[in-house]
Amino acid sequence: MIRGLILVILSVLSLQVMAFKSSIDDGGYYYIDSNEAGLSYDFEDISVEAASTLIPLGGDDSEIINIGFPFYFYNNSYSNFFLSSKTVISFTKNGYNYNSESIPSAGAYNKLGSSILGWWGDLNPSFTGGQVHTLVKGVAPNRRMIVQFYNTQTWGGGGNITLQFKLFETSNEIEVHYKNIYGGSGEDYTVGILKDSTIGQQVWFGSANGIQDQSPGFSTPYAIKYKNISTVAETTASQNMIIRSALNMTKNRVLELESNFNSAVDIELEYLTTDGLLATVNGPSAGTINANSALSIPFDVTVLEGNDLKDNKVFIRVTSTDNVFATFDVAIQLVIVETSQLTMNELASSFQVKASYDANKLIFLSTEALTAEPKLPGTADVYVHDVTNNTYQQLTNISNVEACYSITISGDGKWAAAVCDIDIDTSRSNADKSEEVFLFDLENDTVKQIAINMDATTDINSLALDYTGETLLFISNTNLAGINNGGNYEIFNYLRSADIFIQLSDFNAGVNVYGLDLDYRGEKFVTSSMSDVFGINQNLKFQVFTGSTKTGILKQVTMNDDFNSGFAKISASGEYLTFSSYAPLVAGGASGTGNVFIANFESANIDQVTNSSTLNSGYSDISADGERVVFVSKESLNGDNLSSNAEVFLFSRLTSTISQLTEVNDTEDVLGLNYSENGSVVSFYGTADWDSGKNTLGNSQVFILSGLFENAILTSKKSPRLKEEIGTTRTTTTITDSEEAAGSISVVWMWIFSMMAVFIRIRTRKV
Repeated sequence: MIRGLILVILSVLSLQVMAFKSSIDDGGYYYIDSNEAGLSYDFEDISVEAASTLIPLGGDDSEIINIGFPFYFYNNSYSNFFLSSKTVISFTKNGYNYNSESIPSAGAYNKLGSSILGWWGDLNPSFTGGQVHTLVKGVAPNRRMIVQFYNTQTWGGGGNITLQFKLFETSNEIEVHYKNIYGGSGEDYTVGILKDSTIGQQVWFGSANGIQDQSPGFSTPYAIKYKNISTVAETTASQNMIIRSALNMTKNRVLELESNFNSAVDIELEYLTTDGLLATVNGPSAGTINANSALSIPFDVTVLEGNDLKDNKVFIRVTSTDNVFATFDVAIQLVIVETSQLTMNELASSFQVKASYDANKLIFLSTEALTAEPKLPGTADVYVHDVTNNTYQQLTNISNVEACYSITISGDGKWAAAVCDIDIDTSRSNADKSEEVFLFDLENDTVKQIAINMDATTDINSLALDYTGETLLFISNTNLAGINNGGNYEIFNYLRSADIFIQLSDFNAGVNVYGLDLDYRGEKFVTSSMSDVFGINQNLKFQVFTGSTKTGILKQVTMNDDFNSGFAKISASGEYLTFSSYAPLVAGGASGTGNVFIANFESANIDQVTNSSTLNSGYSDISADGERVVFVSKESLNGDNLSSNAEVFLFSRLTSTISQLTEVNDTEDVLGLNYSENGSVVSFYGTADWDSGKNTLGNSQVFILSGLFENAILTSKKSPRLKEEIGTTRTTTTITDSEEAAGSISVVWMWIFSMMAVFIRIRTRKV
């Protein structure tokens, strides 16, 4: 007796907390109940609403009910159903059989057809107080048909069954909300949905206990939701689709949609674009996806007007003609850019490319013979490509024992510079083949070796020219200005018109100075060094520094002395700089992995562009206005870098978005890049076949990414500085006395040197 009492108590307790969540049947349906997240009991009493319809159902009776919208049940569309007095909705059979049984089964299907079983058993809604109402609520396409049984009793009378069916438009979900439940003791009842004799979902079948609101299956209040997972969606191959295209270029693509409906589904298609993007999108307006199949939809996109400062997207809106699934948009990212390969000889190598302000002139090194000038096979000469005229200018003729290393070009495209160990200036011998800086006048086709035995740094990016070619920065260990007695590698400024040298740094860091970049006017620069010039780099890691060509080194931007930072570039406006670092320079930033950053030149405030803890990003460059940064990364920053090789990315400060500009799904890498200051062109070099079919052998070639939005042109060009100005002007930047003493060169030294300078016109010869 005690054991039986304990079992009964445990059984009742378990009923209060039982939660149903089913598996998926072969028709794609499953159910959850109100004890699960995602469903709450919500009985809407429609009997009090004037718009509801009273259905006069007898004890053994059924009525045809118009749903009011197309409703899909097991992928078949219905506009009405048969409502049975046994709290059963049948879509295919008119009847009122009361002998309940387990589902799915042949017997149940023969009695009910495809149906929804609220509390199938021997019931009678016609007793006094019993009512059945229907009402369609909501606005298309989100309407719901509500069928409400109120105070229905068992066939012989007794108990209260008050429940409510809800059939939802578009989602085609079904909910049944149980306010009151009762079953005659020993009588069988069934709850669930039924497609046919083998497919269905049985929530409960069994004998009732004659206790109000405490059926053995569940207690009230209670709700069940039946959902069909059948849907239409883009395939994995069509997810995160990106189209890279220049303006007025048509790109053809295919969208793949797949359906897991058990019958064919008709769809309608609409093509949309984001604001500010003018593009034509052509494709079919409709289609049919067969049962459990995929459909390929060809379409094309032509971008007529737009810019990469915005988040440009095309949306393909997919709608079910018969409302069997919810309308959804497939977003396709547009990257307005065109990739072309500049150097075409697959047996040769080209590398180290830089562009003029408007990218009309490109300078690079190549072993390819691009002109009719003499050239030894396998040697890398300096070339300048005129994009407008599609011509090449060869600046050197390297022998087998000579080389050129770092190269640069002025913003106006009229001047170029290179660090080489060649002897081509007849007025100044370089017979010992030391690393010298050569200045090329591209309009007059002349060359000048600016000094003798300067032992210039040969690292990439160790040269910088301003827009007019008046200011040339380089790194050397020679005592060119009379104050580098320690023989350290320091930054020097060569003023072309004055023909003098000014030492801009006193890092005293040996050979550990790397990289240079100048602003448009030749007044501000950035570099990196392992120097502890300000006493805040005790571990002697590479740090990023800013400087002025008037006063020297200004600030140390990066402050983490556990990791290296470098590869700094400055915007032409002089307002911003970008660089890469392995340090966690921003709260929450990763450490030990190369990431890209932007900083304000004056305040040195730092923002992080990438934050990867696994794959490196770097080699960044910045547009003239500082609004966009291009960089190289092996990370899949927007899901498109399938092979985790080094590709080109663009970051927009306006939209805080990153776009991947190149993708070859290959193991080859981008090896370096340059961003034209006007923002329209990215030039880069690497070993992959980005312009399909033109670099299959994997040698380093020069590539162009064009079509990017051009930022505002800087119009105020700096005129050549007079000799009288050297050493007499200072900036008003707020630096401490210790900073000035440690990092910048005394103006007295500048003035003394300018008075001592001997100006010698050096005859040059044409190459």
